[in-house]
Amino acid sequence: MKKIIDLSLIIIVICFSFEINAQNNVGIGTTTPDANSILELSSTNKGILIPRLTTVQRTAMSSSLSATQKGLLVFDTTLGQFWFWDGTQWVVVGSGSGNAWDLLGNAGITNPASPAIYGTSTIGVSENWLGTTDANDFVIGTNNIERMRVKQTNGNIGFGTAAPGYPLHGLGSNTICVAVISNSNAAGIGLTGQNIAASGTGSGNGVFGATVQSNGFGVYGANLNTNGTGILGIGNNVTTYTLVSGGSGGAFFAALTGVYGYAANNTGYGVYGKAVNAASAYGVVGIANNVTGAGPTSGAGGAFSAYNYGLSGVQTNNLAGVQTAAGYFVADPTAPSTTLVEAWSAGGTHYKIWQNPLGAVSSSIPDFDGNPVTLHAIETPEFYFQDYGQGKLVNGKAHIDIDPILAKNIIINEKHPLRVFIQLEDNENCKGVIVKNKTANSFDVVELNGATSNTPFQWFITCNVADAMIGKRLSKFADLRFEPGPVNVDVPLRNDSFKSNEDVKKK
Repeated sequence: MKKIIDLSLIIIVICFSFEINAQNNVGIGTTTPDANSILELSSTNKGILIPRLTTVQRTAMSSSLSATQKGLLVFDTTLGQFWFWDGTQWVVVGSGSGNAWDLLGNAGITNPASPAIYGTSTIGVSENWLGTTDANDFVIGTNNIERMRVKQTNGNIGFGTAAPGYPLHGLGSNTICVAVISNSNAAGIGLTGQNIAASGTGSGNGVFGATVQSNGFGVYGANLNTNGTGILGIGNNVTTYTLVSGGSGGAFFAALTGVYGYAANNTGYGVYGKAVNAASAYGVVGIANNVTGAGPTSGAGGAFSAYNYGLSGVQTNNLAGVQTAAGYFVADPTAPSTTLVEAWSAGGTHYKIWQNPLGAVSSSIPDFDGNPVTLHAIETPEFYFQDYGQGKLVNGKAHIDIDPILAKNIIINEKHPLRVFIQLEDNENCKGVIVKNKTANSFDVVELNGATSNTPFQWFITCNVADAMIGKRLSKFADLRFEPGPVNVDVPLRNDSFKSNEDVKKK
């Protein structure tokens, strides 16, 4: 009778403790369990205790479990973790062994296969990866602030920007925006940029750098080795190159043009070289024909060496009324001194060498001790050609023909007479001579007073040079006499403010 009473009490307690609905669901702490749950627990100051087992106890259960118990949950008191049975093994809740990415790393990852079309093909359902499955960007952040974004539209990756316009786009407000620091081996490459599209006539770039700052650099390359080269540029698919001993700021190689400089500003410089060593440095060194370079030991603004032509200058302005020159040289930019080479005056005369102010045209010969001594050329207010020769009076007369090549290039008329000078020789009985019948082609020498001696003589002629076509331009030579000299071109001292590594901070 006692057992019957005890059983009745238990049934009464259960009825008061649980709310059993007709829907076959149970509520504990609630009289209205959710219709979609088989069991609902509700409390404001209590929790639920899942069965607590040690690791030994949990693993001992494995032999009696199968796929039938898939989803069985326990708390491992040894490890302080919730574990569930996945049908074949125990798996820690939130571990890398499931679909979650673990803070301590994941094992057993299935590598995604290479997509058939990158950026278009989807990832296989059995492959492991990190990202989004819908049309939303993938964002990584720190301190609850976005640091990186992968755009879902095109896969562009942005650092410091939520709208990356390039496959890898970095935007920063500090001194360094995006820095790539590589600790490669001695023969390795720190950073590589390639355009791997099919070879053709496209405009793709391997590496592109740009800045809008006046003191910035589109591309900055530095080699911190004392004998290193800052930038190496190779064009025309050249596979071999050589570097200058001791290194350089930049070395450029190509089959056609090693270095090309272009300035669009009318006061700019296509290529500008400056050496700041005051003793023996060179601003620009140019070497051609695989010869050995040469220059003065005291330094120079430019030193050029080649097998055929060490230095070449070309001017292309053919407009009349403008002073031009293929070469312009100034010995002292603080004084008005100019020497033009291969020049045209504004008045239309061509000069091979033209100087302002006065300067000697000189050469040198060795003295008895081998020391050079200077010789000077004669210069005149007009432009002359001269020639020498010898002849002989025969019965008091001689006819001299002027060299036809000389005759072709001189002008002889009333304004520009032929100037002939005669020096008699070996016959003191000669009565003297006069010059008659002067033309551009010849002249006659006649003995005075009808004498008929046979006397040798030397002759010397001076002639004005005729105007001549130089290319497609007529150069005015015939009437030159104290014509205006060359105009000194304003060449201000270029004194750029160079930045050292103290000015351009490298982080």
